Amino acid sequence: ADALCALAAACAARGERAAAEALLTRALAAYEAATGPDSTDVAAALTDLGVLRLEVGDEGGGRPLLQRALAIQAAALGEAHPDAVAIRDVLEADA
Repeated sequence: ADALCALAAACAARGERAAAEALLTRALAAYEAATGPDSTDVAAALTDLGVLRLEVGDEGGGRPLLQRALAIQAAALGEAHPDAVAIRDVLEADA
């Protein structure tokens, strides 16, 4: 799953958003299967996928992913953790 996320980042950097989204979706499924639905790895994949969707104007697809990621990160790491704060900032900036 880590390799899928790295490859997705490379695709996104080249503007290959559809390929990046497909890879992140696969990575998310792999993380959920391996670590459970509430792991920080799942939250990281949700964040990447959510941001990617927001970048292409899919607010309805991106915001719920980011909200789920925020809930996971806040529960696992605390509301003030930099990862939770960063997700909250993205959500507020996009509001």
